[in-house]
Amino acid sequence: MSVVEGGTLEAVDEVSIRSEVEGTARIIFIVPEGSIAKKGDLLVQLDSSSSEDQVNLQQINVEKAQFALVQAEQQLEIQKSVVESEIQAATLKLEFAKSDLEKFTKGQALQTERNAQIDITNMLETLQIDQERLNWSEKLYKQGFETKGNLDKDRLTASQSRLKLEQAEKALWMVETFDNPKTKRSFEAALQEAKENLERVKLQDDRKLAQFAADVESQKKTLALSQEKLERDKKQLLATKIYAPQDGLVVYAGSGGGHWSSESMIEEGAVVRNRQEIIKLPDVSEMKVQVKIHESYINQIALGQPAFVVLDSL
Repeated sequence: MSVVEGGTLEAVDEVSIRSEVEGTARIIFIVPEGSIAKKGDLLVQLDSSSSEDQVNLQQINVEKAQFALVQAEQQLEIQKSVVESEIQAATLKLEFAKSDLEKFTKGQALQTERNAQIDITNMLETLQIDQERLNWSEKLYKQGFETKGNLDKDRLTASQSRLKLEQAEKALWMVETFDNPKTKRSFEAALQEAKENLERVKLQDDRKLAQFAADVESQKKTLALSQEKLERDKKQLLATKIYAPQDGLVVYAGSGGGHWSSESMIEEGAVVRNRQEIIKLPDVSEMKVQVKIHESYINQIALGQPAFVVLDSL
C-alpha cells in the first residue's frame, strides 16, 4: 500500500538576503529574478548617498575629536610644567623663610644685643674717664689752678656721658624686650606662611591637574565614541552593496501579506526597511521535498522507505 500526499519542493541549502541598512533605503540595482548567482556576485545595490554623507560628516567629527584630544593633552602637559614651577617657587620661598629665621636667631639677634652691650661698655669707660677728669678739675679748682669755665665744661661732659650710658642701657633693654622678639616672631610667621602656602599650592595644583586629566579622559572617550560611530557608518555604507554569500538561484522575496502587507514589491526603485528580506538564494544543486503526512498514515511510514516524487511542472 502506498501513501500519496502533496508537498513542496525546497532547496536543502537556502540563504535569505536582507537589508542591513538602518532605517529605509531605495533599491537602485537588483539582479534579475531567476538568474543564477555565483558566490561574490553583486545581488543588490541600495542608495548610498545618505550613508556616504553620514560617513563624511562623522569623519569630520572624528578629526575634531582627535584635535580636541591633542589640545587637552597639550594643556595637561603645560599645566604639569606650571605646577612644577609653582611648587618649586613655593618650596624656594619656604627655604628662604627658614634661612632668614635661622640667620636672625643665630646671628643677627645675637649681634644686635652684642652691639648694644658694646655701646654700654664703651659708655662706662667713657664715663669713668670723664668722671676722673671732673674730679681732678674740681681738685685743681679748689686749689686755684683751674678756671670755672673748664670745671663746668668737664661737669657737662661727665653728665652727657651718664646720659649716653642710660641711653645705651635703654637701647639694650629695648632690643632684648621688644625688637628681637618682634623680629623673630615676624620671621616665624613668614616661615609658617611659607609652609601653609606650599601646602595650598600643592592642593590647588593637584585639583588643577585632576581637572585637566579628567578633560583628557573625557576627550579620549569622545574620540572613541566618534570612531565607533564612524565604523558603524562605514558598515552601513558597505551594507548598501549586497553580495551573494553562495551560489544559488535568485528568487525575489514576496510581499508576504499580514503585518508587512504594505511593503512594496521587490524591484528597482522600491524602498526596503532594515532587516526586510529582499532575495531568497536557494542552492538548486540539492533539493528536498517537504510533505505533510496525515496522522492516520503515520504508522505506515518508517525511516528508509523509498519515495517516488512527481513534479507538477513535469
